[in-house]
Amino acid sequence: MPSGTLTGIALEDMALLQVDTTGATASADSVNGNATADKILDGVEDARHRWESEHGIDNVWVEIVLPRPTELWQLHIAWEAASAKEYKVFFSESAAGEDFTQVAHVTSSTGGNRTDTVSPSAVLQVRRIRIQCIARITDYGYSIMEIYCYNFTGV
Repeated sequence: MPSGTLTGIALEDMALLQVDTTGATASADSVNGNATADKILDGVEDARHRWESEHGIDNVWVEIVLPRPTELWQLHIAWEAASAKEYKVFFSESAAGEDFTQVAHVTSSTGGNRTDTVSPSAVLQVRRIRIQCIARITDYGYSIMEIYCYNFTGV
């Protein structure tokens, strides 16, 4: 998490709040069956409610478009066992996804169901979040059960 102060309070001493993603949409460039991208925002964290990419294909992405500009301090990505060993996180201030900024590059992740905490290297007014899955853990595709966004206001 970026460090510093906000109105005299150390950021490390403040509680993060989950962002209300009502009205957000999700899409992906690869989908396996009915395991569509919208399931990463449905509030259900289990293997029956997940986005899954086509099997055996690397370098795919899944995106969230937030309904309004939102300052993001942290993401939690709940992976199913078919997860990414390597992936990048990008933010865009544009709902159209122009001018993405890479805010994280995760390498050498371990397998199995897990939740990764990603603290971006830059805090931006975000409209679009892209997870670029680069290398798989398994021979299957990529599978994310839920993505949670956090900041200090919950909005």
